[in-house]
Amino acid sequence: MLIHPSAPEVLSKADRSAVPVVKEALEHGSRGAREFDSPEGAVIGAYAAVGVARLTVVTEVPKAEAFSSARELIRRSVVFAALVIFIALLASIYFSRRLAAPLSKLEETMAVISEGHFGAEVEVTSRDEIGALAAAFNRMSRELSEREEKLLEANAQLAQSEKLSALGELSAGIVHEVRNPVAAIAGFAELCTESITLDEAKEYGAFILADSRRATEILQNLLDFARPEAVAFEPVDATGLVQGALRLVSHQLKTMDVQIETRFPEALRVTGDENQLRQVLINLMMNAGHAMAGCAERNLNVSIASVPDGKVQISIRDSGVRMPKEVKEKLFKPFFTTKAKGKGTGLGLSVSRKIVAHHRGEILVESEPGKGATFIVCLPAAVSVVGTG
Repeated sequence: MLIHPSAPEVLSKADRSAVPVVKEALEHGSRGAREFDSPEGAVIGAYAAVGVARLTVVTEVPKAEAFSSARELIRRSVVFAALVIFIALLASIYFSRRLAAPLSKLEETMAVISEGHFGAEVEVTSRDEIGALAAAFNRMSRELSEREEKLLEANAQLAQSEKLSALGELSAGIVHEVRNPVAAIAGFAELCTESITLDEAKEYGAFILADSRRATEILQNLLDFARPEAVAFEPVDATGLVQGALRLVSHQLKTMDVQIETRFPEALRVTGDENQLRQVLINLMMNAGHAMAGCAERNLNVSIASVPDGKVQISIRDSGVRMPKEVKEKLFKPFFTTKAKGKGTGLGLSVSRKIVAHHRGEILVESEPGKGATFIVCLPAAVSVVGTG
């Protein structure tokens, strides 16, 4: 032993051949390294022959000390990696929110449009791809709004056209209904001029007033039906709605020998435009009358009922023949009609369905052999508001 960290060891020329690394160096010579156990604990030893006078360099390092640098490097690497991941996470959250915020607003606006509120727009806050998408979305929304306005205008014109067509069919009955009170007015007026006493003249005057009011009511109903009005959704008495439609079609149905039966078990209200809904019912009632032409039994049953899903059903059932499947499938298509040429436009049911759909309702049709057809108009029930005081 020439060199050793401990001077006394060198001076005493202590024998170190028993040390495992020295022993292996003496046995194997050239070079090597391995882990050994020593009284101080695990050590890593290495040796290498110098090549001069059979000299060999032998070193020992405690294992804990040998790996301390590696552990420190690993620790620092882990801390650095964690810091990088944390910064990347914060950056991803920041940029994802900047990216997701416009998309979320776009999604919310799309939900608004899907509910039918066309024309809603989203704010354009950038000039990148998201901004270009928002601008394109706004153009689409404006175009949808313009198309909806044109479509509503076209539907209104179509509904008015169908209404005037129905009015022409009802005109004969309306003339008859008005002629009766007018004739009565003329008769009572003549009797009034011949009255001897004031009480007798007052009695005839009361009759004249009653018949004039009756004629005025008929003409007012006809005017309300024919005149195009702005659509106004409000609570409507279902019974009054049906009765108003029956007043306009009753004479026409009587000329077809149709017996009318009604059943209004409870006071119900629906939400909608009374004039438009009356047009739907008049169309269905007149169609029912035409469907029973040639039948021995001609009964029209009109009933009102509430259903559990918050709707009110107005059922119009005729005693005509069973409706064929192919007719039922095409029933609501525009310009489809089973009437003779010149007797119908084929738009009545199509327009009626559009009106009911606009009221968030639906028209159903049922037909069974020997029972004719039943048209069911389902409309949202009006919400009752109870005041508190």
